[in-house]
Amino acid sequence: MLFTLMNNESGDSKPERLYKKYRDIMFYTANNILNDEFLAEDAVHQAFIQSHKYLNKIDENNCRKTRSFFVIICKNVSINIYNQRKNKAEYELNEYIMPSAEVPEEIIINNESIEKLTSIIEKLNPIYSEVIFLKYDQDFSVNEIAEMKNIKPDTVQKRIERARKHLLILLSKEEKQNG
Repeated sequence: MLFTLMNNESGDSKPERLYKKYRDIMFYTANNILNDEFLAEDAVHQAFIQSHKYLNKIDENNCRKTRSFFVIICKNVSINIYNQRKNKAEYELNEYIMPSAEVPEEIIINNESIEKLTSIIEKLNPIYSEVIFLKYDQDFSVNEIAEMKNIKPDTVQKRIERARKHLLILLSKEEKQNG
């Protein structure tokens, strides 16, 4: 199936010959980076798909140069897969971390009416209030917010943390004034 995407010819086409010749070294490279055989197989296939646009420049007779070409492409694809999985795992973990060990979010929400909390959130700098509303009111993930706002997920996470700190400060000031 991979080669039908790369070449409409049937039989032992150039992509098939290259795949058979270099798949083992590519798999070895990918598996060393990813430590997962299934992901390594995916990386090999993605690398071959990416290499399709360069097939006319690949010389099958120049083995060392061709081998290096496929190893480099596979290494880059594997690193990208590794980084994507690492970032996704970090952000999923951060989603479950409470904003403060002293005051859990549930207590803040239970102690304040929704209208009052909304008015306090609106007092925040817009870059903070927007991410808070998107995260907690609209239930978007950090990655979705980052994509919407065209910023990095790290930036979204940092803005959420800062917004939480500012909210705690504003809530404590509000309580002092009312109590």
